[in-house]
Amino acid sequence: MKLTFLTFQCFLVLSFVTLTSQAQTIRLVFGEPTPIADKSVEINKSLAPRNIPITHRGYVLSYNVTRHSADWVAWHLSKGDMGPFRTNAFRADEILPPPVRVPGDTFGSTYDRGHMCPSEDRSSTLEGNRETFLMSNMQPQFFTLNRGIWKGLEGYVQTLVKKGQEAYLWAGCYGDLGKVNDLVTIPAFCWKIVLLLPEGSGDLRRANRNTRLIAVIMPNKKPPIPGWGNYRTTVRAIEQATGLDFLTELSPQLQTILETRQDSVSVR
Repeated sequence: MKLTFLTFQCFLVLSFVTLTSQAQTIRLVFGEPTPIADKSVEINKSLAPRNIPITHRGYVLSYNVTRHSADWVAWHLSKGDMGPFRTNAFRADEILPPPVRVPGDTFGSTYDRGHMCPSEDRSSTLEGNRETFLMSNMQPQFFTLNRGIWKGLEGYVQTLVKKGQEAYLWAGCYGDLGKVNDLVTIPAFCWKIVLLLPEGSGDLRRANRNTRLIAVIMPNKKPPIPGWGNYRTTVRAIEQATGLDFLTELSPQLQTILETRQDSVSVR
């Protein structure tokens, strides 16, 4: 049966309500990224929700139906999340309505299917790892970014976690370099935020002015300078670029301290 626009619009609304209710059962400790301003758009001249919130077992995301990719993906990483499994089972996210799903082979050989929540961050179980290969968790990334400085930061954080840290992470992309297969927007930049704490409990209470926060913005091309540390920036810079507000569960004073400070820890 052909899916009319009205049916599609109703599907999005129902999905938004259902998935928002589901998301409420999984609390993002430091707050869900929220739009700083209303960024709703028109689809076929009729208003419809632009974003669909999705909660998977291992991560949460906000799916942009005009870009056919996530505006942001958020997850927590601890030592027990990492193990031996990798499935490479790229496939469409069936939680999404069919008109906005992206098939697993959409990017072809032009761009890498770049993970936002890395495969290694959910490799302790087969099912958890399979979930990271859903296309809603992918962005079209130039191979020298995906396999270079983007991968380098992933490995750096994983090493810290294996040594006794735990991490809260947010990742996404923005900008427009065209589309892959006339479907998925190719981002101009990809960003990531990493909040690090020693292993423990009561994480929100334990965050303070000395908490380490890494923020990066990386160009989606061959990086002009090697080393992920050269792309460090501030959370405020990412907020300005994306229109999203992060760390909303922290006090305004602590947000200002953490979000305006650029990480300077040596990573050599």
